[in-house]
Amino acid sequence: MWQRRTPEDIALIDRARKIRESRFNPVIPLCFAFFLALFSTLVCWAGWRGKWAPWGDPIPILDAAIRFPFFLVIGFLVIYLSRVLGLWDKQVPMVICSQCQKVDSGQPGQACSCGGELERLEHWRWIEKQKPSWGLRIVRDK
Repeated sequence: MWQRRTPEDIALIDRARKIRESRFNPVIPLCFAFFLALFSTLVCWAGWRGKWAPWGDPIPILDAAIRFPFFLVIGFLVIYLSRVLGLWDKQVPMVICSQCQKVDSGQPGQACSCGGELERLEHWRWIEKQKPSWGLRIVRDK
């Protein structure tokens, strides 16, 4: 069954979501750019010379490492600017009705067909129902 979280938990979840979804937060683009630059550097080190050029002999690791900052800066600028300009699609949040507890995708604050208000699913948690205990125990004598 669904149970609503405490207001303190909801405040923490909302604060973390705002930081994570901020368009100007450079952490996520920097992480993507770092791994992209690392991959590009390793591929260059292994001998890749370009899209139309055949694979060549591996180059020294220091020559490949010189290219890493270039790949990092270019990758970061492309990813960060695409995020700031809104080229990344925003996800539609999952919402739950506060009355009938029907889960759907939509915008928080809208009305459900039953008349309840839709809230973010993050504000709720699923709790398994307790199985009934019939009071039967098997006791073994020692």
